[in-house]
Amino acid sequence: VNAEYPVEASIQETVLCRRLIQELSLGNRVTLISDFLEDTESLAWLSLSSCIVFPYELTQESSSAAVRWGLTTGKSVYCTPLPIFDDVRDVVEFLPGTDIAGIEDGLVSILSDHSGAREELTNKQQEWLSDHDWRHLSNRLKNLLHSHAINKSAPGVNG
Repeated sequence: VNAEYPVEASIQETVLCRRLIQELSLGNRVTLISDFLEDTESLAWLSLSSCIVFPYELTQESSSAAVRWGLTTGKSVYCTPLPIFDDVRDVVEFLPGTDIAGIEDGLVSILSDHSGAREELTNKQQEWLSDHDWRHLSNRLKNLLHSHAINKSAPGVNG
């Protein structure tokens, strides 16, 4: 699930992915969705997966909003080892590299591990989501501002 952008590089990448899916006879195991979808529809598709992988190579972005969307699905989330994922470092699993071999080796190892590590990761992700829920955070901010306003207006308190 990744929207194709109306630029040549994005179009070519989508064509390449579709060709590889066909050449490797993965059509019955891989669904590539390159349309721009509403949030609820993209989350529904992502929720059908076993896990979610963010295989970024290089980026100038300082953080990834997409990885936070991936976390909301309740699926285990795996990322390439890049600074863009530092803010979710404690609740994602990092693959050994950004190259094809590193991504493949990491996924084979992760998906064949039956030790309960994926369940533990999913539990950590749910706790993180709860701590970062907008309703929770906005209520906390409201209480801090309210407390500050009361303390500032109390007699004998200097602002």
